[in-house]
Amino acid sequence: MSLLERTDQLIPEDYMLQMHFFYSNSGNVDEFYLKNIDLSNIADATLSFDLAYTYYKNTGVEYADELKVLASADCGTNWNTIYHKMKDELATVPADDIEFIPVSSSQWRTDFVDLTSYLGYSDVMFRFEAISGHGNNLYLDNLNISATTAINEFNTLTESLEILPNPANSFFTISYHSLMEEPVSVIVSNLTGQIVYRGIIPSSHKTYLNAVDIPEGVYLVSVFNNTILLGYEKVHVIH
Repeated sequence: MSLLERTDQLIPEDYMLQMHFFYSNSGNVDEFYLKNIDLSNIADATLSFDLAYTYYKNTGVEYADELKVLASADCGTNWNTIYHKMKDELATVPADDIEFIPVSSSQWRTDFVDLTSYLGYSDVMFRFEAISGHGNNLYLDNLNISATTAINEFNTLTESLEILPNPANSFFTISYHSLMEEPVSVIVSNLTGQIVYRGIIPSSHKTYLNAVDIPEGVYLVSVFNNTILLGYEKVHVIH
């Protein structure tokens, strides 16, 4: 497993995880863990991640790989499989006998995993297992857990999330109003999921974004506190 820079994104230094199954022996496992998360006061939660994958196929010979996501609510004593896909169900492009490296956002897909079964637990663990079948390469990016608090602390955030000017030409400012005094992260992506900006909104609750090099179109501005989605708004970029 290694980190590679993505070439299909508009922002520099955006990396993806590569499971190098094209040269890996069958049965090898790449695994990693997400940071433990508290779902004790959450009304709804979803795990999402982007993936790109194809398996090996040549003159009737096929080798496929697998991806599993497991969860534990008891400090890793017991693990339950909450996601398991392989071969055509996992693939985002047609099978091939050439080593796969994604070069276009159209070769990616976002998968979602419902976490309802783990609501109410305070220390939930998540483990990704990528299992080699000596097939072809698997890539992962943008692993997130979005959640809605049970007491709705942030239900009004989208009403106070402000983007000016909108439509925007050469720049726009992202502002939000909240009782929180800590910085939050922001992601700007187009409607196909391609990320054009990833950064931090400081505790001053305002950040400036240069839009000169962003192509015209409609973009989604999403604000997060750690892994929890606080709110989002659309911005139109017109040059």
